[in-house]
Amino acid sequence: MSSSEAAALMRQAKEMLEHNERAKAADMLKRAVEHDSENVEIWELLAKALDDKDEKRIALTTILSLDPLNKYAQEALAELEQAKKVRAPDAEIVPGITRLQAQITGIALAVFTLVMCGITFAFTNSQAAIRENNRRELTQAAQAQTATIDARNEMATAIAAEQTEQAIAATETQRALVSPTPTATPTRSRALPTPVPPTSTPTEVSLRVLPPPPPSLRGDIVAWGGTNPVSRSFFNLRLYTVAQGGAFKQLNNDLVQMVTVDGIRSQIAYLRLLPDIQQSVVAFTVNGQTADANSGLLLSEVWQPSGATNVKQMRYARNGRQMVFVADSPLIGTSAVFWYDISTRTTLRLTSDRADYTWAAISPDGSKVVAVKNDGSGVDLVLIDAVDGARGYPQSKLTNDGNLTVEAMPDFSPDGVQVVYSATTTNPNDADLYMGRLVGNAFVPGGVITVSSAYNEIYPSFSPDGTALVYASDQNGAYNLFIFDLNTRQTYQLSEEAAPVYPAGWSQ
Repeated sequence: MSSSEAAALMRQAKEMLEHNERAKAADMLKRAVEHDSENVEIWELLAKALDDKDEKRIALTTILSLDPLNKYAQEALAELEQAKKVRAPDAEIVPGITRLQAQITGIALAVFTLVMCGITFAFTNSQAAIRENNRRELTQAAQAQTATIDARNEMATAIAAEQTEQAIAATETQRALVSPTPTATPTRSRALPTPVPPTSTPTEVSLRVLPPPPPSLRGDIVAWGGTNPVSRSFFNLRLYTVAQGGAFKQLNNDLVQMVTVDGIRSQIAYLRLLPDIQQSVVAFTVNGQTADANSGLLLSEVWQPSGATNVKQMRYARNGRQMVFVADSPLIGTSAVFWYDISTRTTLRLTSDRADYTWAAISPDGSKVVAVKNDGSGVDLVLIDAVDGARGYPQSKLTNDGNLTVEAMPDFSPDGVQVVYSATTTNPNDADLYMGRLVGNAFVPGGVITVSSAYNEIYPSFSPDGTALVYASDQNGAYNLFIFDLNTRQTYQLSEEAAPVYPAGWSQ
């Protein structure tokens, strides 16, 4: 791929856009993504240049696969989805024909029905063929970047969100009921968002919206956040001591995302952005106390014999002896769940079906895994037995609502009995936290809304004693750390910044 040639095409396209030559600019940008399919800026320009809504949707979902926290793509995609629901009286119902024109034409059709039907049929098919050819070219360009981190996961989520729109439109008054094995996640009349929310742009807002946590809440929270000139989705590695309010210290100079920590902060793992021209992303782990990146371990090399590529998410067990992660598996052609024993460096693939898996979490003792499964019919939480290899690591459904809600980001309680997760449906600006209690292989009861507001609540994690939750919310204009006391039902604000901050885990 030639990034220099792509840059030249992008510059020419910008000049054409300045002269309002959108069609020529779009052609230039389609050629540019063929040379550099992982350049978010090119995809953003292409989305802005395209007039065809289907092509624009492909470009926007591709942006989200490359940059899950891209605010422009989230908002533009939401506008497209809203436009599908609400059609103005004079909106175009076929290319070039408004509803009013169609009504006038209908009068003429009463007299010239056969002739006009033939003309309309020919015109419609011709336009459809042109649209299909354009869409096919753009789709082929989008497919070139499917090997990037989170591409398969985020594209599956985008598809699930679109299917959710259709399901909810047909069942507006339906609510999922709490029931034993398996349990349906409850839905509400207001909409919920996609798993991965947009980045909140720093704005001049009141950053402190709630009081800081009380001294009774203790421990350290590892997080990633802050601003940097290199990336919009990789941030600094931080440590917040709960008793010190929003004060933090930066643990090293790495740019990181998808951070995880064990229960006693002996180990921290993350996806690391390497400072080279290609800006490679690798799975990396460091000592949890010193976080010295110079003595860290490149996990990608450890996992290479297992066939895992493009690692997306990693989660430590609280005991610090096992880890679970999601990665592409060329052997089966989908995203799979892998289990890793740290002391023996043994890696096992827990899933072998054709479903796509994301957001895996491991129980404190390393014996069970909760993951998000998309089998083509819908997105649900499943519980995987990580020790019964003789039976192929059997799994059972914890939720069964398909695409009525889209589950993400689960976390086990310290006793391994409860699971908290972020649940979403159609509104990209409102995710809530749900909690279910495990009895055997089911939630009983399950899908109880625990934290709810008009904003996003994401990346939930239990406190070391299981009495509180830390999560990220954008209720003050940027994603900050908030704490919810499960006993008092009170919410507190830990960080107060104009740049995004996301929690990785709460350790002793």
